[in-house]
Amino acid sequence: MGHIRLGILPRYAKWKDVISLLGDTEVPASQVGHKVLDSSTEALETQSAQSSVAYCVWLIAQLTLASRSEDFKGTLARLGIHASEETTASEFLAAASRLASRHLSGLIPSTALNNIAGLALREALTRTIGIQARTLFGAKLADVQLALRKYATSAQFSSLLHIYFTSFLSRTLRFVVDKEIANHLGPRRRFENVREMEEFEAALEAFAGQTSRIVDKFSGGWYSKRVWQQGAISEADASRFVHVALNKLRADLNLDR
Repeated sequence: MGHIRLGILPRYAKWKDVISLLGDTEVPASQVGHKVLDSSTEALETQSAQSSVAYCVWLIAQLTLASRSEDFKGTLARLGIHASEETTASEFLAAASRLASRHLSGLIPSTALNNIAGLALREALTRTIGIQARTLFGAKLADVQLALRKYATSAQFSSLLHIYFTSFLSRTLRFVVDKEIANHLGPRRRFENVREMEEFEAALEAFAGQTSRIVDKFSGGWYSKRVWQQGAISEADASRFVHVALNKLRADLNLDR
């Protein structure tokens, strides 16, 4: 996905517009909204969020850089992803997800954010490789390499990370909101049916996409600078980048109160 279409975002550019869909006559929407933002910003400040997102950003960077290699298969093997020329895109995605899951499950502390980070990684890779390789069931390893290579530039890496951070933030918000949604679903409550609840969840994702744009402003430059200066991106580089990125996301969420 080279370009992210965000046409529906202006409708839900502000948190108050999103959370207004959640209120009912008994609990003011603003009260629910503040509670969700408080919990979400606290989650983004945890060591679990920092370490799990840092690993995923590092792995995404390694995969894009590996796509430039003449020995793509060997570079993947050194990362822990074993593949052959006949490996399909879906098999590659499964292998990359297993690698991430093994690492994330070993992080301390172990929280739901570790799993959320891994799910966001799989979504980002699926949406990029899936679109570029056209069909996950027909694409082979060479197609995977070509799909990833498109994202080995400053602008395209930024768009890939936009998908990742949008998914991570959306899933984090949804994790917090899910604890409240059950109190708002049913007759005479805000959500009288599943369709209305799905509309709210779509608004939540759109808001996450809008908020994640703040990371877009510097992610591409960070990637190209590290690669140009060092020829690689270390885990420490990714950790420092994510520290700044999560701080910016938290600050932006606080502005939407």
